[in-house]
Amino acid sequence: MRLLTKPVSGEVSYLFSMTKTAGASVSAKAKELKKAVAENTIIGDFVKEQDKFVSEKKEKARASEAAVPPWVGYNEEEQMKTQMLALSNDKRNFLRNPPTGVQFHFDYNTCYPVAMATLAEDDRLKDMRFQLVPKLVSEHDFWRNYFYRVSLIKQSLS
Repeated sequence: MRLLTKPVSGEVSYLFSMTKTAGASVSAKAKELKKAVAENTIIGDFVKEQDKFVSEKKEKARASEAAVPPWVGYNEEEQMKTQMLALSNDKRNFLRNPPTGVQFHFDYNTCYPVAMATLAEDDRLKDMRFQLVPKLVSEHDFWRNYFYRVSLIKQSLS
């Protein structure tokens, strides 16, 4: 029987290579298992949906950072701003729909960043939204009615 006081270099390299091979094999199997779980289970579906939600949230944040109130950039900016801020004084501006037969296109998703930028500038608009949505009018209708009146102001000053 042989006593091992010093390992032989061949034995060390053999053990090292076996450990390295086993580690690589375990790592490859773990990756395969992770991929199978991601593709074939509800957890994988959840992760995909979560990633989609996070990317949409980041995109909305970028869009809202770039948005400005509707009066910014016009020749009559101060007069337009004054008239648009005055819309917040009368709740009828938010409760009455545009007249039937009027050609007015409203896309909530496009207008939402502008709406948030306008809320940051107009405290009375914040209060009006708090009072009316959703008790008397939906969020969508609130902004549609508001932006219809904004479009009237833009038309009158252009």
